[in-house]
Amino acid sequence: LLPWMRQPGRLSCRNSGACCCREPHGRVLSLEDHIVFLGEYARKHRTFRFRKLLEKGRGKTYVIVTFLGILEMMKMGKLSIIQEKLFDDIRITYVEE
Repeated sequence: LLPWMRQPGRLSCRNSGACCCREPHGRVLSLEDHIVFLGEYARKHRTFRFRKLLEKGRGKTYVIVTFLGILEMMKMGKLSIIQEKLFDDIRITYVEE
């Protein structure tokens, strides 16, 4: 975990297993809810860049929850991810079901 996430009350998992992260200004981002948003965004845009996706929010928490959501969706087989070179932008493609 990142140092700011180790602070009490910043990261928690509910009994259901759903994890959420509290942003510095107090808003809670649920990974489960964000995956739903990412799925809708991916179906609409088909292929997009990670940086473009980050324009939808702000802050470290948003970046982390977005990245974790993308990794989870890749693991589920819903997204394909390509990064051509180290530190290049990540190209994300929706995988048809």
